Amino acid sequence: MSSVAWSRDSTRLLTASFDGTARIWHAAPDYDQLEAHARGRVFRTLDEDERRRHLLPVAGA
Repeated sequence: MSSVAWSRDSTRLLTASFDGTARIWHAAPDYDQLEAHARGRVFRTLDEDERRRHLLPVAGA
């Protein structure tokens, strides 16, 4: 995977791969499964500013 972007309403995730493939993922209701799948493919850890800008808030936090 080369890029990841959230939709403005945070219900979809767009991923782009080095082979030119782009996919749209529905973030709800399987957000936990989607996050686990994405974390398994991440090449680096987001810094705190990136986490605030790009990730959904944790429920109950």
